[in-house]
Amino acid sequence: TPTNISGAPKKRKRDDSTAERNTVHIPAGLSGKEVRKFRKDARRKVRAEGKDESSIRFVDASGKEMKITETKANSKNKDEGEGQGAADDRDDGSQPPEKKRKRKAKSFPRINDLIAAHEAEQKKQKEVETRKPVPEDEQQRYVALDCEMVGIGAGGKQSALARVSMTGWNHEVLLDTFVQVPDRVTDFRTHVSGVRAADIKAKNDDAM
Repeated sequence: TPTNISGAPKKRKRDDSTAERNTVHIPAGLSGKEVRKFRKDARRKVRAEGKDESSIRFVDASGKEMKITETKANSKNKDEGEGQGAADDRDDGSQPPEKKRKRKAKSFPRINDLIAAHEAEQKKQKEVETRKPVPEDEQQRYVALDCEMVGIGAGGKQSALARVSMTGWNHEVLLDTFVQVPDRVTDFRTHVSGVRAADIKAKNDDAM
């Protein structure tokens, strides 16, 4: 073993050329996301050359070595062979913070809107109470009429009367009957009219 003048073992000199080849300098001015992407690309390049990526040393612009850790999720993906080299590195060695879910703010009606709606309802009720009653002979002049139609012809586009209802002033039923349709009904429009085939058949004595 080579010795120096004092008799102590002489230290072997470090292979500076190898260390320099395994050192990757990270440019200054990059954001955290950009730094992580830079390291990923560097590791991919080393693997493509058939070298061991664990020998890489990342240093910043000042020459200080940057500490690298991997999150659990990225380590699992690496073990399974998916997304190799896509480890989420963090300079401080800590785990990435969990994203907080934003809660939707509950909207409540303003007190002024509630007061205005209440006053409008009271005003409407007062108008109804102070309204002059309609004379009975005048009431008899008014009726309410409602007709339900079904479709006839091609595609049921033409309408035909299938039911007629009539009420008086005080909601008394004056007439409510189905109507027999002389033509073939192609669309009963039951979801709107409520009319079914049995309601308007000729055998139905209740239909006009």
